[in-house]
This record gives sequence, structure tokens and C-alpha cells, in this order.
Amino acid sequence: MSLFGITTTPAGGQRLAARPPQLLLTDLEGGGAGLEPGRPLRIIDARGQTLAVGAADPENDVLRLWNHGEGVRALDAAFFRGKLAPALEQRRTLGLADGESAYRLFNGEGD
Repeated sequence: MSLFGITTTPAGGQRLAARPPQLLLTDLEGGGAGLEPGRPLRIIDARGQTLAVGAADPENDVLRLWNHGEGVRALDAAFFRGKLAPALEQRRTLGLADGESAYRLFNGEGD
């Protein structure tokens, strides 16, 4: 899937080096104006190099980051299976996947 790229400010690029779970919209050129909620994005530097991948959350003034740095890859079914499988296994370990109860399978920053 080809993703829309949005450029970080120099300060935003520095913050990304710490691999945060989210980035403030003010860390983007233009402050993330006009981003659609939930839109998948490539976060790029001024040279066009992909730094991270995530989704816009303008209601909370952040980008939720899913993948950083060297490991940035396509957002395909394998990517999401790779994120969800460990989350489900953790819930099974805690006894939370009994097939009868309802729990959040994936909790963003918590996973």
C-alpha cells in the first residue's frame, strides 16, 4: 500500500529518534493541518527518508506511531498479524482470552 508522506519538523525528527508511541501534530510541517482521523501515514524527513509509519489522530493532536526506523515496512496483512499475535498471546497468558469475555485485543501504546 502506498502511504501519504508527511514531513517532520527538525524537532519532530529528533523526538522520533527516541521511538515514542506517538508524535505531536506540532512536530509536523504545517502542524498536520487537514489530516483525516485514522489515515495511515509515512512520517518522512526533509530528504524524503521514511522515519516511521502511523495513523493520524487529529482529535487528540497526535500521530499514533506503529513502526519506527530501520524496521519500517508495508502496512499489509502480515504487518497487522505481527502486531496482533503477540497481543493475543499476552492476553492468553493472563487468562483473558477465554472465548466468553470481551477485552480489547490491541491497546496501542499498551502493546
